[in-house]
Amino acid sequence: MHANRSQNNLLIRSPGANRSADWFTHCLLPALLTAFLLLAVHINRLPAHLIADDVISETVATILQQADDAMAQNLWYEAKDDLEQALLQSDPTAHESIRKRLQWCHANTSLEQRYGDQSVAQHIRAVEPARAKTILTQTLQLIDENYYEEFDVKEVLEKALLQLQAVTENPFVYHQFAVDDRVLTPLQERIKSLLRDLPASDPCRTITLLTIAQSLCNLSEEAGLGASWPALELAYAFADSLDPYSYLLSPRQCSVMYDQLEGHYVGTGLDLIFTEQFPLVFDVVPDSPAQKCGIGPGDILIEADGVDCRAKTPEQIGKLLIGQAQTNVTVTIKRDDGEKPLSMTITRRLIEAPSVRYVKLLEPKIGFFRVVSFDQDTALEMQHAVDDLKSRGAESLLIDLRSNGGGIMSSAIDAVRLFIDHGTIVTVCTSDEKTRYVAGDDGFSRGTKTNHGTATGSACYKMPLVLLVDEKTASASEIFTAALQDHNRAVVVGTNTLGKNVVQTIFNLKPTAAALCITTARYLPPSEKDFHQYGLVPDILVENDLLGTEINASMKTYLAPENPTLKEAIKQVKLL
Repeated sequence: MHANRSQNNLLIRSPGANRSADWFTHCLLPALLTAFLLLAVHINRLPAHLIADDVISETVATILQQADDAMAQNLWYEAKDDLEQALLQSDPTAHESIRKRLQWCHANTSLEQRYGDQSVAQHIRAVEPARAKTILTQTLQLIDENYYEEFDVKEVLEKALLQLQAVTENPFVYHQFAVDDRVLTPLQERIKSLLRDLPASDPCRTITLLTIAQSLCNLSEEAGLGASWPALELAYAFADSLDPYSYLLSPRQCSVMYDQLEGHYVGTGLDLIFTEQFPLVFDVVPDSPAQKCGIGPGDILIEADGVDCRAKTPEQIGKLLIGQAQTNVTVTIKRDDGEKPLSMTITRRLIEAPSVRYVKLLEPKIGFFRVVSFDQDTALEMQHAVDDLKSRGAESLLIDLRSNGGGIMSSAIDAVRLFIDHGTIVTVCTSDEKTRYVAGDDGFSRGTKTNHGTATGSACYKMPLVLLVDEKTASASEIFTAALQDHNRAVVVGTNTLGKNVVQTIFNLKPTAAALCITTARYLPPSEKDFHQYGLVPDILVENDLLGTEINASMKTYLAPENPTLKEAIKQVKLL
């Protein structure tokens, strides 16, 4: 990366990868909101261009009616699924109308994710207008200087303005401010006129967005959103519209993200999966309050502080489970063995969350551990785990990367260096240079033209190695996997990985407590085969039927002796 980024964090985590309720409330991807929290609106509240009459089949017409009904009730994710189905089944003449509906769904889902974190609205209300403009300017300058590829400014600006329009028409969002519905119309009409009058040519993003923000200030203040809302919302919306991995972090997200990357936060230690029924405990942080109360993977969360947890969102569950240190939350859990529900009181405290867990011998000479994510100290934790296993007689090693959504790129690189001592680990490509990280003592080479690393060193561990992966293995964990696979250092067992080979960088927006996360580079494995959106292909493909449903997807199932991926990994490591 560029030298002036030395103070920034390189983060390459897959969206939705970390599923703990404690984390998810503040995580990089804010929690989704369910429809019953939102006030229903009539279908005539939809923008007129979304209900154009196209020549469509009866089947597609039925699907579109379902989508329109869902949108009328603010059920944006249901509408999105219907519209994507309609797009596949419709005549091309109907595609434009369907795509416009989809754009409107995406705008609403984006802002509901954003405003699901209430610190966003608090931030907007608290920031002075002049400071809001500075944040917008900083955001645009950082994108100009650091975004990894050219993009259509007009297209991104159009998506951002559509999100502004959605704010003024989504009651859940605008009711977080002191808004009177009756005075929103002038602001809505002004935003619509800006959308109609976007310049045909690629505009200067900084001047254009600052001008737009200024033109909306008075109307926004009169409507009750405040004079700072246009600039800050444009900063949030513009960054969010670049790609699925770029966004402006809220103050609360910033605080918890850095805590998570450093391996500690205040909470209960529960790592949950959210299903259509009750939340499922995927894993429990070792030595956490939840584990000490006897909660384990595979348990089902029925109730928290007297609230039924059925069909609740991560945001709703997070509000019940998180809190100040030394405060209590009473939970009721049910096990799949038919026992009666159990109630227990958990005292929240600072959680030290190791990224390397389940360090054990599966058989007398086969060591095992799981890497949850690649955080600040992961490589050191891995080293301690391997040393511990070797002291207990391990001669070969299984590393479980299933459901590892990524983390810090430098941590994954350091982890690779534990197992190979020469050659390329990963090549990171920005818009103007390549940086090739190698395994030897020289660290990495940088420049617009680079050669494969030829440095030599001494890797810590030469023992036979098998990696376990699945479709939720992503980003930094794919860097680790690809490097060891391409160097024939490890056998990879499981299913295709997620396929995400772009890198995000976190930029602090001082003196505020916000930060910008944008895609600043893409990376290639040693083979230089691009696997983005396709995923890495395992050496041994295992169709894991036990994980066919969400209810089975917990560490209890992952570590079961009959688990197909684990059985195959043990078989393969014995052949090495």
